[in-house]
Amino acid sequence: MQFNFKNAMVKSGSKSVDESYAQIQLTSTFNVFKLNNTALNMMGIGEGDRVVMFDMGAAAEDENSRFFITTGYTNQNDIEEGAKITSGRTFSYNVVYGAILLNDGKTLSIHPDTMIEKGLLYPKNESKSSQYVATKTASAKLVPFNDGEPVEITDGISQPVYMLTDIRFEEHTKRELGANAEFEDIE
Repeated sequence: MQFNFKNAMVKSGSKSVDESYAQIQLTSTFNVFKLNNTALNMMGIGEGDRVVMFDMGAAAEDENSRFFITTGYTNQNDIEEGAKITSGRTFSYNVVYGAILLNDGKTLSIHPDTMIEKGLLYPKNESKSSQYVATKTASAKLVPFNDGEPVEITDGISQPVYMLTDIRFEEHTKRELGANAEFEDIE
């Protein structure tokens, strides 16, 4: 039996990711979502592909029917719609990130300054790649909507859509961000 050990090495300090179900995470880096491999496979996407998110806001019956995700598409003007997935399985979706983090069914969009006032973000050292760090993270299961059958997402475009369900929040404190992280105090 031959094994390829180079491709199977697990680096020391690697974080465990639950791959038993399709999952999307809100990372502590402001506006950044991450899909696990199970979600990517279920959606049939990977690095360089795009995703589109939807927020049903007050029209949602409950928190499990508010947020949705689908693959990106090319619109009628031949423009690709959606946020591009990076090699790290991440993508940015500003408005939806803030709405999920706020966890308030009435608010569809929130400015970072308001999120700082509400204690949801810390301002970050200017030398870092992101201006803010979230005070909590979240994860949700991705479940096929309409039994996985395509639904019309815009004029003339139908495709499978996935619901974000069972959203779970976890506190993210300054200490977890490392001893060298610099923050402004929030009062």
